[in-house]
Amino acid sequence: RTDHLAQEDAISLTFSGDDAALAFLPEGSAVDWSAAAEQGKALGLAFKSAKETVLTIEMGCRGDAGCDASHNLALEAGDWREAKVALNCFENGVNFANIDSGLIFTSEAGAAFAIADIRLVPISEQDASCKG
Repeated sequence: RTDHLAQEDAISLTFSGDDAALAFLPEGSAVDWSAAAEQGKALGLAFKSAKETVLTIEMGCRGDAGCDASHNLALEAGDWREAKVALNCFENGVNFANIDSGLIFTSEAGAAFAIADIRLVPISEQDASCKG
């Protein structure tokens, strides 16, 4: 754990390169993000990285074959920053009404960064790009 806006409110990650991943799973049953996807919302998060790296965010639904989708997010080095990834960047194969496998974060060997405040947020037209 590390600090973002409050003491120990962020997770500090270092990837070994051995297919290591961090998963956030829905508690209990699947979650329904279909309304958020229809409203054009985004997955928002805060991050801090010591060096430039790429964070791969995967989202999927285990119940549907071929349902996984991923997005590569370029993390810039420096102090805390905000990032937004439009939900439509994941729409190829994701059933937003039945997300039961949550979010999975992976990165390259040696990548070290912290993430915090993962949430659904509104996006503007300029934020709507699916580029990393």
